[in-house]
Amino acid sequence: MADQVIRIAGDSPSEVRVGDGALGALSALLERADRAALVADERALELHGDRLRAHGLPADLPTLALPAGEACKDLAQLGRALEFCAEAGLSRRSLVLGFGGGAATDLAGLAAALFKRGVPVAHIPTTLVGQVDAALGGKTAIDLPAGKNLAGAFHMPVAVLSDPVFLGTLPEAEHRAGLGEVVKSALLAGPRALTQLEADAPALAAREQAALARAVAMAAGLKARVVEEDPLERGPRRSLNLGHTFGHAIETVAGHGRIPHGLAVAAGLILAVRASAVAACLEEPGLLGRLTALHEALGLPTGLTDLGVQLEPSALWEAMGQDKKGSVGRPEFVLLARPGEARLGVALERAAVEELLIP
Repeated sequence: MADQVIRIAGDSPSEVRVGDGALGALSALLERADRAALVADERALELHGDRLRAHGLPADLPTLALPAGEACKDLAQLGRALEFCAEAGLSRRSLVLGFGGGAATDLAGLAAALFKRGVPVAHIPTTLVGQVDAALGGKTAIDLPAGKNLAGAFHMPVAVLSDPVFLGTLPEAEHRAGLGEVVKSALLAGPRALTQLEADAPALAAREQAALARAVAMAAGLKARVVEEDPLERGPRRSLNLGHTFGHAIETVAGHGRIPHGLAVAAGLILAVRASAVAACLEEPGLLGRLTALHEALGLPTGLTDLGVQLEPSALWEAMGQDKKGSVGRPEFVLLARPGEARLGVALERAAVEELLIP
């Protein structure tokens, strides 16, 4: 599959490159900046640092190595990243490179947004979650004890370079977590995308690069269209939170980092479709069966019990009350009428939600 270039227009334009030639754009990015610095997941750096250097990354580039995974998304690591930007002598014409999974690019993006009130950032995501969702669109955040992604800012990356070769080293749980975000994207993209994903399910489970590149390009194309229309998440972009009100609550109650984000979202997608039926907005009655079969084919959870932790419905409801997309103490849900047609800002009664959450 040839490399694809997906452009996001607007006040802060962004370019997403998908394919095994994506890193060919790295040298040009570095040449346009007066200085650059790398903020990287330490595990990704260990596995793939040589590949970056082979594509023009200077060996002496200032580098901050972050703890792997969700452990980097807290105030202490954000403070480290800001001090690092200062020590690296970055200006507003410099470039922060975020390298790693969605947690690393979230942290790098937020540090770039805050330092000197905004330094350009580009991302090189190394996980499927990062390539299909987290590194795209400019949403950056860290976690607080009260909830997932509660402190953040919008800061659009100038470029995202997504090379599927990075995905070959992912642990199986992280690969499956990325597939959860792929399913979300297909549900929102529409019937053709969902049918293609169902056909590609065996190849995706086997990590075939052509199928992975198709999935990443589909998700990036969806996000580009939605972000262009609504860059600050005041309207249609909220559809991208399908499954996330449930999923973020699962992550918070389980303890941040215990359940991979994409697996929590996958469970949240099942709950969101069930909630759509409860709210009488689901217009395709067979969708839950299709989604369940797709999750089984991809090795994704089909319910809360598949996550392997005890999650009390009342605790999940309380965590949903912290959700940044609702009002105080009143979560709002993204639900579905059919593939490609979301319903935004739907409120549900606590009793109805807790009934859905009973294993």
